[in-house]
Amino acid sequence: MANELPKCEKKKQLRGKDLEQHIKDGIKKLATEAVGKYTYNASRLSEAIDVSRPTLLRHSGIIDQVLKDLAASRRLENGQGAIQFLQEKVQRQASEIVSLKQERDLLRNHHAEIYLRIYHHATDLEHLVRPIAEKEIFEADRCILCNHPTEEIPPPQPSKVIQLHKQRTDKFGNPKK
Repeated sequence: MANELPKCEKKKQLRGKDLEQHIKDGIKKLATEAVGKYTYNASRLSEAIDVSRPTLLRHSGIIDQVLKDLAASRRLENGQGAIQFLQEKVQRQASEIVSLKQERDLLRNHHAEIYLRIYHHATDLEHLVRPIAEKEIFEADRCILCNHPTEEIPPPQPSKVIQLHKQRTDKFGNPKK
């Protein structure tokens, strides 16, 4: 008969302890071949050890134990892996934001301290600069800042800068002690 199919050798199906050992050996083999940390993939294991995925599902307890022993992770289905990855990313970024805010606050305090020290220890530069500027203006007959003739320069206005360390007085204008 020309249409007769060749006979296929049927493999003996593994059951019980033999099947469990075969699954364990398959996972361990794939884990040793993996580059980096091993992540369990049921389809890949199913192909490697020639066992159906439903059979692997029925033996998930053994698989979980082997993965725990190997410190391996399981590939998650239905987008759960992506969700878990994004949740972990959010947690990492939230902790990074907290640390960056703390660093920013420390830098702000440091800068404020620097400015206060400069302010408290600085001299009034007007006394140093005014005679030099007046001399240059008189010699040039023009403003050294805006280059206008001296006749057009308005008279100085009272300062609008608020004094931070004003001496405190009582309601009668006498200095408080």
